[in-house]
Amino acid sequence: MPRNLQHNGMYFHPFELVSTALWDKYEQHKFVKSVEVLSRNVDGHGRLCSTRLLTMEGKLPSYIRPFFGSKPLYLLEEVVVDAKKRSIEVKTSNINFTSILACSSISRYHSSRENFFQTEYTISVSAEAFPRPLDESANEGFSMLMLVLIDELMLVMIDELML
Repeated sequence: MPRNLQHNGMYFHPFELVSTALWDKYEQHKFVKSVEVLSRNVDGHGRLCSTRLLTMEGKLPSYIRPFFGSKPLYLLEEVVVDAKKRSIEVKTSNINFTSILACSSISRYHSSRENFFQTEYTISVSAEAFPRPLDESANEGFSMLMLVLIDELMLVMIDELML
């Protein structure tokens, strides 16, 4: 069963500054090792659409290592920037280890209607341990452990996405 978490907030910066920071947010990130642009174009509605591949590596806690090992985690990030509506939507999901953990997030940013110099945002994160059916008896024990790990992971993801 997926775990879902949502966070709403406000940046006290204009939309232009927040949207510019979006493209550089992984520059100093300690776990993101590379960001590759797979495609970038302007669609028929005048929106900038970008797809990026993120490669993440880092030392995992010892209780998680047996599930993931030391291989990098790859995330697909899809970004749509609508300058006319002053909005951004960012969808991110893991593309490997999906039989162990399926994580995805949707972040939406838009200029505040009340204050031009503020940007509102909503971040929704969903994570599910062992999304594909395993032997039921094995799945029960792993699921309880993974629910605890997912809660920790989701809080970390929210923190990272808010940077």
